[in-house]
Amino acid sequence: YNFLFLESKSKGLQWVIDTTIAYPKAEPIDIQTWILGYRRPTITHVHYRIFPIKDVPNDPEALTVWLYQRFIEKEGLLSHFYKTGTFPPLQGQTEVVSREMTLSNLWLVLVQLFAFLSGGMWYCILQYFYECLF
Repeated sequence: YNFLFLESKSKGLQWVIDTTIAYPKAEPIDIQTWILGYRRPTITHVHYRIFPIKDVPNDPEALTVWLYQRFIEKEGLLSHFYKTGTFPPLQGQTEVVSREMTLSNLWLVLVQLFAFLSGGMWYCILQYFYECLF
């Protein structure tokens, strides 16, 4: 495990992105609800931090402690969010930077259509090769 981690550090992995997602009223949207639109659009809050890979410990015990620390921080972030409705600002900031993003239904349909068609194409290709071999 440690060897693979060290190898990935030397081969280009430069950042670890820690993401925390919070939903209003603590009601997350499952994939079926999201795709089929059972629920009205809702605001999803995402808090992320970027850690340079050189700051992530190599030693398994130190890495475990580091990961547990991230989860303790996540619990604090979520506790603050569900009390106040917003994530706390980062150190040195007085307010949280917010950005609104909206997803186009047309874009979502096109992505799903592409996934469906490419899956069908790969199925046909694999089936053809299977028939040629056997």
